[in-house]
Amino acid sequence: PSFHNGVASGLRVSIPPTGDGKGGGSSASRDDITRTWVAYNRPKKLNYTHAGFLLALGLQGHLQALAPSDLYWYLSQEHDATIMAILLGAAAGKAG
Repeated sequence: PSFHNGVASGLRVSIPPTGDGKGGGSSASRDDITRTWVAYNRPKKLNYTHAGFLLALGLQGHLQALAPSDLYWYLSQEHDATIMAILLGAAAGKAG
């Protein structure tokens, strides 16, 4: 349940509006999610909730704000859920 709660929290982060009048989020832009913001919200010890949060950010394309060194740090921590979330989230964000 912790992973799913993290995904739900991450999906609440605003998605830029689509401009088609069908909603698609608030007036926030992708620029609101910065590398600093993600790093500031990182827990001291990785957990399933944060992994779910990272997956949700990736699904919305926000993981592109992270530098390659940030991605490497997450992958090198050997937390399986976080590794899966980073890889799937980054791939989903690039699929566009």
